[in-house]
Amino acid sequence: MRKIWRLILKGELGQALPITLALLVIGGLTIVPSLNLTFSSVKNSRMLEEGIKGTYAAEAGVEDALWSLANGVSPSSQLSDNIN
Repeated sequence: MRKIWRLILKGELGQALPITLALLVIGGLTIVPSLNLTFSSVKNSRMLEEGIKGTYAAEAGVEDALWSLANGVSPSSQLSDNIN
């Protein structure tokens, strides 16, 4: 691989600027999609976390109602805490 690069660049002065510009363009074109992927992954994980919390809250409510019915206690109709 080095031999190929040496043959290509042999006797060619001033190649640093075009190579640097090409690398900057490639980097610029690849960083935008990777940032979009990162932000969408964060958004999806937050939505998944909220869904899991909602499922756990609903399951806890059902368990509380079943426990109240099994022990002869009337289920509470008023929450002691705020939901949010």
